[in-house]
Order: sequence, then structure tokens, then C-alpha cells
Amino acid sequence: MNVTVTKEGREEEVKANIRRKFAQGLYDCESIILPIAQALAPVRTGQYRRSISYAVDETTLEGALSAGIYKIGDPNYSPHAHLIEFGTHKMAPRAPLRRAAEAARGGMGQAIAKRCQEPV
Repeated sequence: MNVTVTKEGREEEVKANIRRKFAQGLYDCESIILPIAQALAPVRTGQYRRSISYAVDETTLEGALSAGIYKIGDPNYSPHAHLIEFGTHKMAPRAPLRRAAEAARGGMGQAIAKRCQEPV
């Protein structure tokens, strides 16, 4: 993406606005990837599905899809999430998070691009 600043001295303001737009695009991705991941999740008790979450780090401009993350007092903690994603010596990996990321890739790219094309 090429950006041209028309007024001198506004480069930092423009950079901050672009970062903000990109972060908003990452937040928009939650509504795309989360339902896919939850639909692909195997369900016995529903605990694993409830543990799936999406978070954005505005410092690094990264979105992260995760499952089973322990938070004190969280009833949705899923201690077996890594076993579902990566498998064991007795069970093949099911990889619902990786499959969701692959399935959502195009829609997420479009969501970020749409936000970044909005006027700054």
C-alpha cells in the first residue's frame, strides 16, 4: 500500500491513523473467524468450544485465535485444547483452529483492506 502525505509535518498523525484503521480491521476479523472455529470444534461437553477466543494486540498489530487459555476463575478453561489441535500418539490432530484460520483467510484480508481503504 502506498500512502502520500499532502501536508508537511503530518506524517506521524497519518501513521497513527493507519495503525488505528488496521487494528480496527483486525477487530472486525473476530466476527469472521470465531464462528468458523466454533463450528469446526468437536463437541462432547462444549467446554472446548466455549474456550475458543480471539484477541488483538494493538502494539504488534496481530490477531490471535486461541483455545483453552487458563484464566483464574474461568469456567470455560479447556485443559485438553492442545491435544485436540495437535493430537496425541493415540489420536490424530483435529486442528480446528488451523482449519478455521485457513478458511477465514480471504474474508479476514478483505475486512482489513476495507477498513484501511476508509478515509484517514
